[in-house]
Amino acid sequence: MADNVTLPGTGGIIATDDVSNVQFQKIKIDAGGDGVSVPIIAGSQTKAASVPVAIASDQTVPVSLAAGPLTPGASPPCRPS
Repeated sequence: MADNVTLPGTGGIIATDDVSNVQFQKIKIDAGGDGVSVPIIAGSQTKAASVPVAIASDQTVPVSLAAGPLTPGASPPCRPS
């Protein structure tokens, strides 16, 4: 079956993905409050356009630091993703 679905009556097209003959609708995530639109965009964004994430209180998270001391106000080296 093909991706996307045409709505009856309006002819509008909804983006979907066909997985084993089942259509799953593709959506865009928006984190805006009531009456506000704040689209979530892939990549590094400002705090206002990011998805808040909370680490569970019983979860450990590995942290690695750059070798050597940092100069006050300096940023750690960037790693390619």
